[in-house]
Amino acid sequence: MFGPLWLVLGKYKGIFIILLIFVALLTYICSTRKRDTAKMLAKKLLITFLVISLIGHLLALLLAGFVDMTGGSEREGDIITVDLKESLESPEGKKEEKEKVKPIQSQIEEDNSEYLKETVEIDSNDGKYIDYLRKIQKMIESNWIYPQKAYEKNEEGNTVVKFSITNSGALLTPIIMRSSGSKLLDKGAISAVKAAAPYDPLPLDFNLLQLNIIAKFKYRMTE
Repeated sequence: MFGPLWLVLGKYKGIFIILLIFVALLTYICSTRKRDTAKMLAKKLLITFLVISLIGHLLALLLAGFVDMTGGSEREGDIITVDLKESLESPEGKKEEKEKVKPIQSQIEEDNSEYLKETVEIDSNDGKYIDYLRKIQKMIESNWIYPQKAYEKNEEGNTVVKFSITNSGALLTPIIMRSSGSKLLDKGAISAVKAAAPYDPLPLDFNLLQLNIIAKFKYRMTE
């Protein structure tokens, strides 16, 4: 019976119930008979006052809740919309995406560059590199001398150096792969490699961007 009416009332159900209570109270007061004593009337008036006060508080709470459910939800929705928009259109977000792609691209380039490098020993007999390596060896030997202080200390040993030559003939920083045990001898080997630079460009048929060369420097005292 009350189902359709209850659905129509919707969110105003609370106000409707309060109005029903208020009408019931007025009916109760008006139905007071003449034989009721003054004491009974006073009690009914007190009860009516309390109920009306309670109804007033309930109405205030319902109205406050109604405002929160309308205006408050809209404000929250606006804030969420702005945050999503800013996060999607923010230049910083796009920058982070680009930065994530860059390391992958650089890694691919590095992997490909490994196929354009080769490592050989300077006295290698590989027919492809032998002529070029002999020329490099002569250039280094012409700048290699026995360090005077090491000679005076009778220091001997073998220093193994690794250095790289780019396709244009530029020298990359040489490093000590195995020390002779003497800083003077090691330094002399590095100095000889640097003094001979720049080197001849790599021949085109090498098809290399970089040639890594390992050279052994043997220091021996002769009488």
